[in-house]
Amino acid sequence: MIQVKTYTFKELTLNNEILIYYIEKFWSEVFTENKENHLFLLCKIKFEETEQGYRTLGHLVKINYEDKDLFVDYLSERLTILSDAYVTHPISQMTFSY
Repeated sequence: MIQVKTYTFKELTLNNEILIYYIEKFWSEVFTENKENHLFLLCKIKFEETEQGYRTLGHLVKINYEDKDLFVDYLSERLTILSDAYVTHPISQMTFSY
């Protein structure tokens, strides 16, 4: 069953510090309860401007509890190579689908 965990923002642009903070928050709120299992995890960003809509920050990945640092590195790297829209346009939500 697919579940989602969404964090809502106001007038916030995405950067590595914010990304890391919310991955840590997700890990402690959701993944800690599922330590023995792996999760298929997808991170989506919703922009405040409706024409920007939703965008995925990375591909759907299979993650174990111990792989948090690898996941952080993966999304941080994706953030540096993706469109400037991620870091210049305000976001309204970060959603983790798992």
